[in-house]
Amino acid sequence: MIHGFDIPRSEQSRFNRVSEDAKKMLSNLEIELITIATNFRALGQNFLHFHGAGLASCLMFLSKTYEIGLIPSSGTYHELKTPWGSNPTTDHLLSSENFQIIHDGTAFTRTEKLKQIASFYPESLEHLRVCWDGALEIPNCGHCKKCVKIILNFHILKIELQKNFKQDITIWDILKIKEPNEDSLNELQSMLKVARTANIPITWLIALESCIILNQISISTKKILKE
Repeated sequence: MIHGFDIPRSEQSRFNRVSEDAKKMLSNLEIELITIATNFRALGQNFLHFHGAGLASCLMFLSKTYEIGLIPSSGTYHELKTPWGSNPTTDHLLSSENFQIIHDGTAFTRTEKLKQIASFYPESLEHLRVCWDGALEIPNCGHCKKCVKIILNFHILKIELQKNFKQDITIWDILKIKEPNEDSLNELQSMLKVARTANIPITWLIALESCIILNQISISTKKILKE
């Protein structure tokens, strides 16, 4: 776990709290949590365009003990974003002679990943953290885009919402999801495909369909204005 990526270096108490949750998540698997601190974000670069390099540089500190570092995928092959700091076409180029960087999991959607976690290790869900904006006490705010997507997936997969999320979502939270381009929108479309067979409330289904349509209109309008 890297202090200085999503949690600023100045927020030591918050980092300590989420580190303890991560330790609890890993304890049953007998996996050690390694913490690293970095000033990578303070360098002033666009973090979304360079976070893969930042991850790789931190992983390199472990090269005396390990031979491979995995960088988990941001999306599937159908959801590739450009420019983006981590993707299956460039992450492996960050490898060295003694340490291999592997971009992992691009064949699976966010919904499929959550389903596997819930099936393989359901106890870990109570410590799951996806949010950049969470508070010290509750790590997931419940209303940012990442939270809304993962909570919607909880409902699609019939998984009970965990106490580490501050609140459940509403149809208005779904409607407010904003995606910058068609690649990002593919994730919502894959979620909609699963949701249609998941027997979720019809109002939520309509909200997700409407959200996709609104984003399609917005993306198309931006393209027209650029021409």
